[in-house]
Amino acid sequence: MRILNIGVVDDHNLFIKGFALLLKNISEAVKVNVVIESTSETDFILKLQDFNLDLVFLDLNLELSDGLDLIRVVKQKDPETKVIVISMLKDSKLVKNAFNAGADGYIAKDTTVEDLRN
Repeated sequence: MRILNIGVVDDHNLFIKGFALLLKNISEAVKVNVVIESTSETDFILKLQDFNLDLVFLDLNLELSDGLDLIRVVKQKDPETKVIVISMLKDSKLVKNAFNAGADGYIAKDTTVEDLRN
């Protein structure tokens, strides 16, 4: 069974906890280890030094920034780490900026569990 080490960054702790639980329970083919849960950019960057991640789910509406710089930080550490933006914002300019910063995907927070699984 394949194992994915995942980081989740969002400014709402309750969202992180619920999303991490959802990730752990939606896949039967992949074992999910949520190894980083962070509510701030600073905390995430500190924790990122200690882990090699396969995937990061990142909100763009963070305490200190719009999250775009954090995408670049993840990609600088390891270009193979996939970054999926998960946001309630659907503005096409913001989506484009996220991809230009290096995001590998963009999911709206109102996405269904089935779409997330796929």
